[in-house]
Amino acid sequence: SICSPIFGMVGCLIPAWLVYKVPALHKYKGASLYLIIITGLLLCVSPFLAFS
Repeated sequence: SICSPIFGMVGCLIPAWLVYKVPALHKYKGASLYLIIITGLLLCVSPFLAFS
């Protein structure tokens, strides 16, 4: 479905990008941020894996 990549971008990848770009959010960098990035990437790739 098309909702999974949208949720991955809006819910995971854009907030993670903001943590890296906005100095006030640098305190949220850590291991959990990498988990969020991996989750966002999996959500974006999952529709392509489901149809192969």
